[in-house]
Amino acid sequence: MRVNANSALRKLVEEHPELKGQHIEIKIYQPAVQVGRYDPLTSGDEVLIQADMEGASGQVYTFHPRTFNGTVDAVANLPDVSPYYYPMVVAVLNAAARKVGWIDRSVECSSAEQGQCARYICEFIKEKHGICRIGMIGFHRALLEEAVAVFGVENLAVMDLNPHNIGSFIYGVEVWDGDKDHSPLINFADVLLIAGTNLVNGKADKILQQSGDKPYYLFGTTAAGLAKVNDLPWLCPMSI
Repeated sequence: MRVNANSALRKLVEEHPELKGQHIEIKIYQPAVQVGRYDPLTSGDEVLIQADMEGASGQVYTFHPRTFNGTVDAVANLPDVSPYYYPMVVAVLNAAARKVGWIDRSVECSSAEQGQCARYICEFIKEKHGICRIGMIGFHRALLEEAVAVFGVENLAVMDLNPHNIGSFIYGVEVWDGDKDHSPLINFADVLLIAGTNLVNGKADKILQQSGDKPYYLFGTTAAGLAKVNDLPWLCPMSI
């Protein structure tokens, strides 16, 4: 990643000194569960953390959830890209960027809105790229369901880190191993849909390097701040 969350947050605090002593609290939330649907951008044991400050919130899905109660500048000065602290930094970056108006969406949509979000994303890709082969890096049930309906099972490949999903067929699409199958998925796809959690778990750089000139889009509120600072294409139409 050209600009990591630590650097981006430090720069944001420098440009907006009012953030420096701003109180922020990070809480851990379990992933939303809807009857018959395990929804958001989860993989394995990932859970949602949310950073809240006065007038703004920021979210991240992570394998390393932590709580925090302190100031924005304390988070900004955490060790660079530490796997244990980095999710906190990304969440605070999302909240702080929202606070100062740098981004306008940083909280995911409700379970009821995920189908609408998936339809928007699939229609956007269809209009821009036609019926094409989609490689989804990070399982999202509503998005996969809609993509199968729009593009067809034969044009979908998906990978995930959740061992309960790997090797299973969901909507007729086999879920590949998110640690091992990047190359065949990227080779298969015309367009990549990349869950924002890949920006946090250290996999995004390798994915983007391997993808070459193939078009790709990040999705999910986790990516909000880092997509903005790195000028990366981001689709999260129903987030607030």
